[in-house]
Amino acid sequence: MLSKIVEFMQAQGMPAAPTPILVAVSGGADSVALLTALHQLGYKLAVAHCNHGLRQEALAEEEWVRSLAGRLNCPFFVRRFTPADFAELSGDGLQQAARKLRYAFWEELMAQRSFSYCATAHHADDQLETQIMSFFRGNGPKLLHTIPAVRGPYLRPLLALTKADLLQWLADQGQDWCHDKSNDHDEYQRNLVRNKLIPLLGTLQPAFRERFATQAQRYSSQQEWFSQHFRAVATRIVGQEGGVVSLDLAACAQEMGEAHVAVFVTWWLDEQGFEGTQIAELLHLLHAKTGATRTYGARVVLRDRNHLRIHPRAAGEESILILDLDQDQEIQWSGHRLHITPLDPPTHIYSVAGAQSHWLDADQLRGPFSIRPWRIGDRIAPYGMQGSKLVSDILIDQKQDRIAKANFWVLEDEQGIVLLAGYRVAARVALTSQTKRCIRLDHYPSV
Repeated sequence: MLSKIVEFMQAQGMPAAPTPILVAVSGGADSVALLTALHQLGYKLAVAHCNHGLRQEALAEEEWVRSLAGRLNCPFFVRRFTPADFAELSGDGLQQAARKLRYAFWEELMAQRSFSYCATAHHADDQLETQIMSFFRGNGPKLLHTIPAVRGPYLRPLLALTKADLLQWLADQGQDWCHDKSNDHDEYQRNLVRNKLIPLLGTLQPAFRERFATQAQRYSSQQEWFSQHFRAVATRIVGQEGGVVSLDLAACAQEMGEAHVAVFVTWWLDEQGFEGTQIAELLHLLHAKTGATRTYGARVVLRDRNHLRIHPRAAGEESILILDLDQDQEIQWSGHRLHITPLDPPTHIYSVAGAQSHWLDADQLRGPFSIRPWRIGDRIAPYGMQGSKLVSDILIDQKQDRIAKANFWVLEDEQGIVLLAGYRVAARVALTSQTKRCIRLDHYPSV
């Protein structure tokens, strides 16, 4: 088995021994086989263990992995996750949240301990399960293009080996492991695929594993060619501003031909992190009227004339934040950040890098102050204009679509709106030659 691992690692361009590698070890058979094999091959290893705290056996497994790392003279790092860690990812399913926590821990370790590589124990059976799960999700371009052997710093040296290969090798080595009993239950779809569907497919077609692997290999090379071509096109027809990503559909049709717009959009949406059924729904926006939207989690996709735009979803809260403008301070809400700085009148008005900067005459402001999302009917008397104007009209003049408009906010004092962030300061608080004290507001928009 060791010779197969070396051959596979060389073919995939993975580093040779004694390169330092961080190894993700749960204590299960797969990760124990990975750690033991890489140790025998002469790599300089450290062990990263995640204790998710979801099972009674978690602490015992942590100590078992710690002991194994000690016997192999490998540095041992552990992260114990709490319910609060999972609560921060409440929008994800339990397994997806656990995966995100694991990868965040590994990234942190690699940065702090200067590891260039992290090895995980994905094997051929995991690849097959992922292909089948991908099929269920309808993941168009990634239907058979699944777990890569190398992705950035992550290495999967066992992808050419089956679970049976690993179990037999561990038995030959006399090496035990921790058995996670939750994998025996069919509560999760992946367990059901592993425990029931794959054995059934093997009964129907004994060679189906090899055929899946062959198709994946073929499709992977084809998909890589498409991706290289599409990425070059994307640099010309996709833009990003203020956290909004926009695809120019008219330019896409010129680049790809009308018949292939949907092919490109499918790839682009996949690159943006949408999944199979979501992409299928979003493709309907290609034939929808301006203003049609689809909302997924924290993002809204809008058909806006000749564009598809992906917006961060507006929080929509109406809570009022009372601001004291007489001291240097920072206010944060819904991904926005506002820095307030009292200053003497400047010789010239300037903007702070990365921010929308606004200057107000402090002596013309009348507290108390509040900051809130703009509302229908809001009016401001802008500097440089006669009379007042509807905020909605100002945003229309600036060609803001209806999703973007929902993210704008206003600052008001007891006499009315003094600032429409990003665009207009009220005439009564604008700086003049008579200004003695001023306030600079630096707004760092939501991203």
